[in-house]
Amino acid sequence: MATHQLGFEAFNLRDPADVRRLLERRPDLEARVEELRSRLRAQGVEPAQTLPPSCTSAVSLHRSWPLGNPYTRHRVSCSRAWIEGEIAAEILNHDTGEQRRNHRVLWYASSGVVDSGTIPYRAGNYYCGYADGILWFDQWVMYPAGSPACGTL
Repeated sequence: MATHQLGFEAFNLRDPADVRRLLERRPDLEARVEELRSRLRAQGVEPAQTLPPSCTSAVSLHRSWPLGNPYTRHRVSCSRAWIEGEIAAEILNHDTGEQRRNHRVLWYASSGVVDSGTIPYRAGNYYCGYADGILWFDQWVMYPAGSPACGTL
């Protein structure tokens, strides 16, 4: 099955330029980011006092047993535990438009996995597996970035 390693884009919540980049990507996070930045300002800590965590992420296509229906698996692991995180996996049949998405919220964890759920198998169809998520650390926000895992199953 197809597997792709994803990198992570790191955003330092103490750096105004990083916060702007994050909010350009995800404007829906503005209230949450401002809440965390207020707590950091109250601590009186300057930007980049800690290095970002080292995180890996992989998205892969699989077929279930015994029916052989395809699904996507998204696996995340970091060098230290995040405070709050959400990871998601999605599978899409590009020939029929069928899709399935599932997400999982993880608190105080350093690894996690989520499966998209299965869609019906259609011989010769082109499938792609997508991964998404966001991980919140004490001063860093990590966002997986990379290409989907695609193939004809």
